[in-house]
Amino acid sequence: MITRICPAATTPLPPERRFGYTPQMVTRLLLGFALAGILAHAQGTPAAPAGKQFKDRPEYDLFEAIRTDTNAATRLQKLDQWKSQYPTSDYADDRMTSYLTTYAALNRAQDAVNVAKEMLTKDPKNATAQYYIMLLTRPLGANGASAELLDLGEKATNSMVANIATPLPPLTAEQWEKARPEVETLAHTTLGWIAMQRKNWQGAEDELKKSLAITPNSGEIDYMLATAIYSQKADQPAKLPAALFYFARAAAYDGTGALNPEGRKQVLAYLQKAYTNYHGSPEGLDQLIQSAKASATPPADLHIRTREEIAEELRKQQEDDARKNPQLALWKSIKEALTSADGANYFKTSMEGTLMPELSGRVVSIDPAIKPKTVVIAIEGAAADATLKFDTPLPGKVEPGAVLTFQASPVSYAVSPFMVVFTAEKANLKGWTGTGGATPGKKPAPRHTAKR
Repeated sequence: MITRICPAATTPLPPERRFGYTPQMVTRLLLGFALAGILAHAQGTPAAPAGKQFKDRPEYDLFEAIRTDTNAATRLQKLDQWKSQYPTSDYADDRMTSYLTTYAALNRAQDAVNVAKEMLTKDPKNATAQYYIMLLTRPLGANGASAELLDLGEKATNSMVANIATPLPPLTAEQWEKARPEVETLAHTTLGWIAMQRKNWQGAEDELKKSLAITPNSGEIDYMLATAIYSQKADQPAKLPAALFYFARAAAYDGTGALNPEGRKQVLAYLQKAYTNYHGSPEGLDQLIQSAKASATPPADLHIRTREEIAEELRKQQEDDARKNPQLALWKSIKEALTSADGANYFKTSMEGTLMPELSGRVVSIDPAIKPKTVVIAIEGAAADATLKFDTPLPGKVEPGAVLTFQASPVSYAVSPFMVVFTAEKANLKGWTGTGGATPGKKPAPRHTAKR
């Protein structure tokens, strides 16, 4: 069952729970199935290198049967037989290595780690044992990691990192050159994961960035790194754009090393919520996703404005607008108040029947077309948002677009479409030219009659 993240989630889940799966143990065995040493085959009991000897021919035959058996289940049966019949053997160490690789092949991670621990008691620098502990730490801790497992995994992995230039036996230097990037990536990813279990987010970030520097195209590491950075939001809010970038990378990258489609879909859903919560809207998210898909690392100048920054920019813009056009600023504040949840109460207590300060707008229409008693005005933008009603007709007419300034008393309003209806008087109206009729305030010129 896929784990769902609610909109209120503030920290993403670890990959093991985030995508609703328990990772299958990685069984790409760099060592292959091999017992140490190349045995010389001869008549009778073969001679073993470095002074090692089989006790008898049956032990050698059993050894050969194990070495050539590609079926892990039957190989384990033969190993148990060998251990039962020959509890002490010159090849006891090689047998433990074979147990280790066989348990790993059977996905018996805990048994493999137990063998590796036993190997380290005999040889604390055993690279094979350290490698398998490193390899199996995350699968074992997928459903909850004990402090003992984390300590064991950290110690083994740190040793791998410290000796990363030394080929892991039995690989040659040439083979190790090819295998090393994958092993080194695994090492830093494991250390990053261990740090995450301990909620050491900065330590996790440092290690996972090392992983991506070696293997840039990994949706899982992108997601882990995003989680580690995002989890520092309380103390390091400036890092959040980088976290959003790596979430976007995990969601958008679809090449080799990408998350599966369902995993990408779930990360995208989480990203959309996290981005909107940070920025205040989805504006700019598509560009971030495209940028992250094209590049494994965020640009040096990456900046995503916070909702607080946007609010501050708006506040400054409103202040600037108020200085430049105080009448328009007043109207915007009236509109904001009337369209709020408490709009009706605001209108009744603060506006209705009150002579408002001067406002200005452009004429949208008049009724009737000559000597109107109703003038519809657009104060903000081009849409009508104020209606002036006069008791007596205005003289003549004006054309749409004419600018009028007025003082009037609101009598009603509507939210959608927004409209405030005022009662007005000609004495409080400026800008009415009255073409097509008598000019306001002037008497008609006397008519002259020609003398007979």
